[in-house]
Amino acid sequence: MTDLSPAAQSVMDAAFSVYDCEALYSLTEEQHASMIVVAALRAAADQVVPLPLGFPCNRWINGYLSARQNTRAKILAIATELENHQ
Repeated sequence: MTDLSPAAQSVMDAAFSVYDCEALYSLTEEQHASMIVVAALRAAADQVVPLPLGFPCNRWINGYLSARQNTRAKILAIATELENHQ
């Protein structure tokens, strides 16, 4: 098996941390699977669109950061929807 990139490994670790959690065995299979997906999506959002660092602001940077945060918000909205799905 080939080594994963640090970003891919982070997503895999997040998914397996929920997969291996014994406290979740009382959940239905669908609930448990949903929690695994949510953990992976949140980790992917952190890897692909991390929270912004302190950049000097200008019009271009503000637009760029706004677009990135919009993408992050959409990914996290999917995770939240799955998390709240019953």
